[in-house]
Amino acid sequence: MSNNYSRQNLKQKYFWFRNRLKYIHLKSLKRKEMGNIYANNSFLNGYKLNADLEHKIKLFWKKFGLNVDTRWQQAYISVNGIEDHRYIPEDIFYVFIEPNLNRKDLYHAYVDKNNYDRLFTGCKIPRTILRNMSGKYYDGNYEHIKYPDINDFLRKYTGDYILKPSIDSSRAKNVTKLQCDSQKICIDGKCVTFENIEKIIPRDFLVQEFLDQHSILKNIYPHSLNTLRVVTLRMDNDIHTLQSIVKFGDNSEYVDYTVDKSGFHCGLNNNGMLNKFAVDKYFKKYYKHPYTGVSFENIQIPQFSSVLDFVKNLHRYLLYFDMVSWDIAIDKNGAPVLIELNLINQGISFLQIHHGPLFGDLTEKLLEENLIAT
Repeated sequence: MSNNYSRQNLKQKYFWFRNRLKYIHLKSLKRKEMGNIYANNSFLNGYKLNADLEHKIKLFWKKFGLNVDTRWQQAYISVNGIEDHRYIPEDIFYVFIEPNLNRKDLYHAYVDKNNYDRLFTGCKIPRTILRNMSGKYYDGNYEHIKYPDINDFLRKYTGDYILKPSIDSSRAKNVTKLQCDSQKICIDGKCVTFENIEKIIPRDFLVQEFLDQHSILKNIYPHSLNTLRVVTLRMDNDIHTLQSIVKFGDNSEYVDYTVDKSGFHCGLNNNGMLNKFAVDKYFKKYYKHPYTGVSFENIQIPQFSSVLDFVKNLHRYLLYFDMVSWDIAIDKNGAPVLIELNLINQGISFLQIHHGPLFGDLTEKLLEENLIAT
């Protein structure tokens, strides 16, 4: 018994030490990231945390043995005006919270978009016409296609499609617009063969229909599929919806907000109403979309309650993952459509910048369950 206890104790010490090293490294990276945001947005320097709130923040995290960089909280509050000590710094979230909520060793299979049609049966998903899974080709119904037949197969389809990695398309990496007809296959207007496509994404990808989104979202920015990011949390065997935003593209890009390119994100309240301003990657505020001049304020997402029910029901399929960030489109009829789910490295800053602390009134309970052993 004592030997087993000793081994368990050593294992706990190892994980404690490993997490501390990860935290120190990530804290340094996030400090540089935040410095870059401040350098590109002078507005953030015009607000300072009052002494009482800064003391409360430091005291709050001290009980978990953590010394936080309060510039995160200062930036959030300077934009949204919500003074609160419970904001979650990204370095703490990625090292101590998310790994305790979600099984990182299992996530690859669950985030593979080629598995969505089988995992989420009956769920509305953009129609897939071609799949590459481990280098082998299948149609939308998972029927095998011989490699020499791929070009002819694609030419059966006429219209615009999206080519994207099935496992990792974060930040819109290698997401490409594909045009097909009976004579040719084109990428962004340039005719190609399927061999050219494989040079962009060698394996594990899919070709999906280009979804016709709702006119309300298209009116704000017409070139990208503007998706909702909705976060759900399982706690005490119940699924909670935490926070929601909408992501918009810009500069004629056909992908929505990414930190590598451009775009904006705008908060959504619990009734599906957009906030009066959106924010870019440097936390700069915009009251109208610069591309179209359309104001964000007083725009209502159609059937938003059905979106919340949609993601809560989907989360019930994911028993190994207690927190999920969903990317949801709204089709031309107002119905929610699953585009992507995110299980690790879930961005949280662009949520808190609009809504305040990510976990709200669940914060203390969640931290006590996930940080007590740090």
